[in-house]
Amino acid sequence: MTATPVLYMPEKPRRYYVPKRVIFVILGFFGMFNVHALRVNLSVAIVAMVNNTGTESGNASYVEDSCPDLRNADNGVTIARQTKGEQFNWDAQTKGMVISSFFYAYFITVLTGGYLAKKFGAKRVYGGGIILTSVLTLLTPVAVRWGIVPFLVVRALEGIGEGLSYPAMNTMISRWAPQMERSRISAAVYSGSAIGTVVSLTVSGWLCETDFLGGWPAVFYVFGKIFTAWLDGI
Repeated sequence: MTATPVLYMPEKPRRYYVPKRVIFVILGFFGMFNVHALRVNLSVAIVAMVNNTGTESGNASYVEDSCPDLRNADNGVTIARQTKGEQFNWDAQTKGMVISSFFYAYFITVLTGGYLAKKFGAKRVYGGGIILTSVLTLLTPVAVRWGIVPFLVVRALEGIGEGLSYPAMNTMISRWAPQMERSRISAAVYSGSAIGTVVSLTVSGWLCETDFLGGWPAVFYVFGKIFTAWLDGI
């Protein structure tokens, strides 16, 4: 009894193939984009959130004097910019607490993020940290209206979420990136942080001057929502 010969058909080459390393770099890039966009947007929004005149009003304006030399030339022309949204009477100390609360908590998870990434998986820790920060960013306008303490708590929790990002990403790169390509992959991924910062600072200023979603709250709604597109890819 003769055995039936087995015919091996060569696999057809896939016409459209994206290497896994490229997918990793793209997702990592936009992940770091989100991390820094969510981190710095408050630096611009807080200018519109604080009532610098000391009186309560729905909308506020601040005046920037022109350069002294130019002022003499243009008869004292000034530039007025309107910012939209509810405002709060915070002193300099309160504003400092709002900005710094993020980084106090950020420092904690930066030290422990590597251990958590190894124990629970770098992908879970990285994605979970960004998701936590994004959800809390969406809740920021509500927390601000509840009071300064809820706002500080939200900012601190955002710092905890973002503090996980760099240790987790370093763990993923060290495990998944080929040694000869590790430096290039790292550069491509972490360039998202610089671009995210530039985009966030630029767009946040524009959103604060529009009526879209109430002025400064749009800064948190827009950048908090961006993560959903990134989340679909992971």
